[in-house]
Amino acid sequence: MGSREESALLTLAGIAMAGVGWWWSQTWLLILGVLVTGFAAAGVAAALRKGADWHRHERAVRRLWRTSRTLPSGQMLRDPETGCGVCVQREGGSVLLVVTDPPASDPAARREATKTSYLLGSGAAPTPMPLLHLLSPLDEPVMVRMPMRRLAALAHINQHTGMLETTAAETDDLQQMLDRIIAAHRPAS
Repeated sequence: MGSREESALLTLAGIAMAGVGWWWSQTWLLILGVLVTGFAAAGVAAALRKGADWHRHERAVRRLWRTSRTLPSGQMLRDPETGCGVCVQREGGSVLLVVTDPPASDPAARREATKTSYLLGSGAAPTPMPLLHLLSPLDEPVMVRMPMRRLAALAHINQHTGMLETTAAETDDLQQMLDRIIAAHRPAS
């Protein structure tokens, strides 16, 4: 379910709330229902203004978030096809997906190895679009919970450059990698 569907359901709930308030002559419920309907209708209009590609990407990010929540936390799993390492880390409701380069035998290549971190969500919902990725050296520690000041700085940089956003193709590649890892580590029955 995407933001369009959520806004439409909230609009219906507001209409129902206003109808119940009118039927039972409860002014406070009628006013609350009208307010909820108004805000939800504005959400539907905002969601419809965004293109179909944006909604496809939003659904892909939500699917990636759901899939990554099924993987064990803190355990490095290898993609059988590419050799990339994938680790999901959870702390206090935050879900962070870390993808590392394939292991290299050359010491110089090991020093240049990188990891890409995706903050997929916190609490019970995925992060709103756009999904940002952070590229860092492999030896740098991973911060699952980032301070608000750092998140605000990243959002500011991305607003001006757009270079931290993941593309729909990158999100699909991540999903395919997670599907391969789940299939490879599924117990045989």
